[in-house]
Amino acid sequence: FVGGQQSAGQAMQTIKDLGYMGTIANFVSAVTQLADPATSAFLYGFRNTIASMFGTKNVTMVDQGLQQVAAEFTDSNPKAIARLLDKGLKLSFLKATDRLGKETLMNAAIRKARQQVKSDKGLAKLREKYGRVYGDEFDGLVADLKAGDMTENIKVYAFNELADVQPIILSEMPEVYLNNPNGRILYMLKSFTLKQWDIVRREVVGEWNK
Repeated sequence: FVGGQQSAGQAMQTIKDLGYMGTIANFVSAVTQLADPATSAFLYGFRNTIASMFGTKNVTMVDQGLQQVAAEFTDSNPKAIARLLDKGLKLSFLKATDRLGKETLMNAAIRKARQQVKSDKGLAKLREKYGRVYGDEFDGLVADLKAGDMTENIKVYAFNELADVQPIILSEMPEVYLNNPNGRILYMLKSFTLKQWDIVRREVVGEWNK
């Protein structure tokens, strides 16, 4: 909440942007992003994922105020080199495939939650994960899910589900990353991999320990 708001030096920002331009601003990286729905299928089910990928989107990146691929891109140089990077990400279709992955996951999460609240077992599981987070508003969240409404509580739920899978905000980045602005260059292209390891830790190792 303190170090994370500090920016890296201009030289480091420029090096990072040039590095991104030379590594992920291409069509191959865009195709690689299409693997994101596989994570959604694992967490929320194949049918929910397919329906969310090709059906109507209940929530979009614009609704959630998301503009960047990941939190590490928020430290980008605001000058010409950053604009070139942004253009490269658009022309390579990486931003488009990234948006598809993010929106698919959020909508699949909502679909699964709406299914969960229809049974006592599903509701208990949802309450176990988010009951303390929502507090007095949890019953309101359940009511909104049952009614099929799109409220702020549901948007927060979808945002948190995405943040559990992708490093979209600074709070999902390692503490060392946050407190060392010029050292963030060492995390280039690693934040997504770290998040994948975190998923394995939570969903496999954590569940096994339970």
